[in-house]
Amino acid sequence: MSDTENTTAGLHSLKAIRLREEVSLRSIARRMGITQTLASDQEEGRCELSLSDLYRWQRALKVPISELLAVPDEKLTEEIRRRACLVRLAKSANSLVKKCSNPSERQLAQSFVHQLEELMPELSEVGSWPEPRPRPLADLGRAGEELNIFDLQLDSCLE
Repeated sequence: MSDTENTTAGLHSLKAIRLREEVSLRSIARRMGITQTLASDQEEGRCELSLSDLYRWQRALKVPISELLAVPDEKLTEEIRRRACLVRLAKSANSLVKKCSNPSERQLAQSFVHQLEELMPELSEVGSWPEPRPRPLADLGRAGEELNIFDLQLDSCLE
């Protein structure tokens, strides 16, 4: 299999969708008005597939176009996943340092931060998680209005 064939076949999932929909290659070729050989070449990635070809497949299979497009493999490498985990841990540890009022707890949290920085020195530039801010009722739209009305009714009941 050539590099072009590997690349083209990886961009769509025509064959998988055709098989899932239980449509034969002969039937799909007839619906699209092309030869079986061309249909096979297109679904196997042995030839270029234009956007209009892709829409022809979509109409013939009667599925949304998004189903025909292959989702790229977005899995992170183990190294990137590990680094992302360390960044989250550093943010949490820095947040603990900020929140600890007890000196021994603060010292323990700072020790944790230093240990993380030993593993990955660039973590020294990582801050803490942002403080959650309560949203004004006006930002909540209709739900905020109803909550505000409920608060007003509750206040009048308590008086």
